[in-house]
Amino acid sequence: SNENPFGPSPKALTAIVKEAGRLHVYPDQKSLALREALAKKHALSTEQIICGNGSDDIMQIIAATYLNPDEEVIVFTNSFSLYELVAKLFSARAVLVPLKNHQQDLSAALKAITNKTKLIFLTNPHNPTGTFLTTEELNSFVNKVPSHVLVIVDEAYAEFAEEETFADSLQLVREKINVIVLRTFSKYYGLAGLRIGYGVGPAELITPMYKTKIPFNVKR
Repeated sequence: SNENPFGPSPKALTAIVKEAGRLHVYPDQKSLALREALAKKHALSTEQIICGNGSDDIMQIIAATYLNPDEEVIVFTNSFSLYELVAKLFSARAVLVPLKNHQQDLSAALKAITNKTKLIFLTNPHNPTGTFLTTEELNSFVNKVPSHVLVIVDEAYAEFAEEETFADSLQLVREKINVIVLRTFSKYYGLAGLRIGYGVGPAELITPMYKTKIPFNVKR
């Protein structure tokens, strides 16, 4: 499960203890305080961010909002199993594209796109191979993807990436391109037990997702 062996920050533990006395109160349905903090950190607006019960939850919200039965979801083999599961949950078809030299073969993914393709899942850095997409590779790929296809970039391990060429996916979001980026507090921040993830995208993509999100999906 790749839990962080160092655990959460002492500041996070202090905040959790402080909040414990308010557990009888329902959390904010739209996680406004957290979204405001994330918007400031990433130089985005709150309307471009949605929070969920882990990034897994955001994947299902995306599918519930945008995926129809019999449409196609492009997934790379040997990647996070939930990508395929999300397709099956919404009666869509997972189209599997093999890795090439332990990397996501973007050329093959482009060739796999049809008029039924709705979602493409990318993982950056890729788990479990540890390979990554550069800014140039991601930008080139996204610019070739048809407008009817939504690219999901799962960046659960992005905070561990130290290479200068590691893809700046959030810039694509700022440019209002058909991309949603997923991040999580489970790995780098050691908060897997709290189940907090978030999605970042153009406001016109994020806003409709609030119609399919269940109430109180984030604990605090």
